[in-house]
Formats: sequence, structure tokens, C-alpha cells
Amino acid sequence: MSDLTLHYFNVRAKGELIRLVLVAAGQEFVDKRYANTLPPLPEVKGPSGMEDWADHKQEMPLGQMPVLEFEGRKFCQQGAIARFLAKKFGLMGDNLMEEFLVDMVQETMWTDVGGKLIQYNFANNADAKKIFKEENEKMIPVVLSNVASWAKGKFVLGSKLSLADLAIMDVCKFMETLAPEIVVPEALKKLRQNAEAEERIADYLASRAECPP
Repeated sequence: MSDLTLHYFNVRAKGELIRLVLVAAGQEFVDKRYANTLPPLPEVKGPSGMEDWADHKQEMPLGQMPVLEFEGRKFCQQGAIARFLAKKFGLMGDNLMEEFLVDMVQETMWTDVGGKLIQYNFANNADAKKIFKEENEKMIPVVLSNVASWAKGKFVLGSKLSLADLAIMDVCKFMETLAPEIVVPEALKKLRQNAEAEERIADYLASRAECPP
């Protein structure tokens, strides 16, 4: 039985990057998903019998998810979990400078792109949505072009898949749903395609259950 359990809602969002790291590393894990009926978060449904987040919120370190359960302890924060697993399973590069680059890409993709898309998606009035949309359409393509320029070859680190490529792939998919009007640079599209073509990732994408982004 796996010693790794990921606790998250029945959506991709902030949990999917962690799933992708585990898949890319060939690691078995328990993908524990929860339905949600607890405001102010949006309602999340799942298959019949799925446990409700409201019944387990108090069990988590900060009362939020994603949470990784490992060696009998629960750990929180998406970026920290993804980096820990990437280090543990060889997806952070071969030296300190490569690790620095991977970390920079992952943080840029999820903080400066994914975070902005989430702000837009959860804006509670039309004026706010309009402002976020205009800002995102100006800012995000510039950020994506910069990220693409940091890549050293087929992948961000050259010939080796890393957390950086998984973050690019993950956020670009997220962006397709929340902001399809944003133009993604061709170089970044190629990095995403290369990551998606990796055997373990391709098998996972072909078989993963449908759920909200």
C-alpha cells in the first residue's frame, strides 16, 4: 500500500500539479478526493459516496487543501508539496542552479499566471472581472514569453523532464478553460507538448477521470 496520500477536491486546480509529479515519477499514491458543500468555496460534486470536505476540514494543518499525507503526517501548501516530491523523485534538476531555475518557472507559472486566472475566475462582479481580464490579456503573454525563453531545449532543463515542465503543462491547460483568448507563445506550446508526450504523462492524460479544471 502506498505511503503517499493526496487530499484534494474532485477538481484539477491546485491539486493537479502534485498528481502530475507523482505520475511522472512513477509513484503509486492514494488520490483521496472530496466533494465540497462548504461556502465560500464553490460547490464541488463527485461520485456517489465521496466524502464531504466539511467533515474533514478540521483534520488538515491549515484547514485547507491540497494536503499530502506522508509517513503518518499531513503537510500543506501546493508549491511546497510539489517541490518536496520533485526533489524526492529526481524532478528538480541535478544541481543547485538547475533547481533554482525549476523553482523559478514553477512559481512564475502558478503565482503570476495561475493565481491571476483564479482571481479573475472568482471575481464577484462584472467590473472586477473586466479589469482582471484586461490586465491578464496584457500581462500574461509577456510572462509566458519570458518563461519560454528560459528553456534550454526540449524541456526547461534541456533533455530532462522536471517540475518546471509539469507546471507549464498544468497551467496552460488551466488557462485553456479560464482564459482561452490568451495567446500562448509557440515555444511554450512546444514545451507543453513535449511534457505531454512523455509515456507516463500521456497514459495518465488518456485515462484520467473527467472533473472540473
